[in-house]
Amino acid sequence: MIATTGRIPRRNVGDLNWLPVNYSRIGPLSWYVEDTALMLQTISGNHPEAESLTIKSRVPNFLKDIKKNTLKDKKIGWSYNLGSRYIDPEIKKITESKVKVFEELGANVEELKFNMNLNDLEKPLHEHVMFALSYCTNYQYLKDNPNNLMPHVKNTILRGKEVTGEQYLKGLAKLNEFTNYVDSIFNDYDFIITPTMAISPHKFDEKPVIENERIKILKLNYEQIFENNNYDYSSWNFVLLQMTSPFNWSGNPAATLPCGFTSSNLPVGLQIIAPKEKEVELLQASWAFENISSWHNIRPKI
Repeated sequence: MIATTGRIPRRNVGDLNWLPVNYSRIGPLSWYVEDTALMLQTISGNHPEAESLTIKSRVPNFLKDIKKNTLKDKKIGWSYNLGSRYIDPEIKKITESKVKVFEELGANVEELKFNMNLNDLEKPLHEHVMFALSYCTNYQYLKDNPNNLMPHVKNTILRGKEVTGEQYLKGLAKLNEFTNYVDSIFNDYDFIITPTMAISPHKFDEKPVIENERIKILKLNYEQIFENNNYDYSSWNFVLLQMTSPFNWSGNPAATLPCGFTSSNLPVGLQIIAPKEKEVELLQASWAFENISSWHNIRPKI
């Protein structure tokens, strides 16, 4: 689970902590929803040394009423690709069947028409805003130990150095437009549900890419992974982050729940996204799904 941006404090370690953007997100990882709520309760809240984006209001009780099914008549927007992402057909089939569980729990599920092209946002939000931030915070690593960096990390820092002020400011404007659009979706829906990943887990020496609007798996050798490639953070991770990065951008809390296995016996996840600062409702919905399913108790046979 990732919490709303600022729910879990990060230490203020310098001027860059006062920037209005931080895609990096913090949240608990556990086997059971109740453990997630307990950990979130422990690590949330303001702190005198916290950075500026920290939420200052009182932390809710995440454990209270967690086992209460509050999904009756809730409205859920389901999208298998957020309008523009590329999804493996098997992942689509599995997640589409499991989202129906929320109808059994009393919610009204309908298809979400996502009206912004997320692929068009990769350049302003990743290649301009995030790469510029990466250069500002990590250039010392490039200066001191460039050979210790993986190629796609080194390329990200170098390309961040080339981002212009105009590109960065236009990226911030596009980020605010996108964030406001996501907020507006929750005027009509209580939750958004999507697949967590567009593909099933792949091997260490494999890299998923998009070719002709389809996901293809490339085989990489040692040199391509560790010594020399032309990728950066965006192109290296694009396929893997298709469904999750938009909500890092927007700052919304989100949880992923196990919901099945592929024909190769690899795990598949379902992502639930809630309005900002609605972690209580997100945990309740997650527990309700967990309570009537058994996927969290099944281990993949790899």
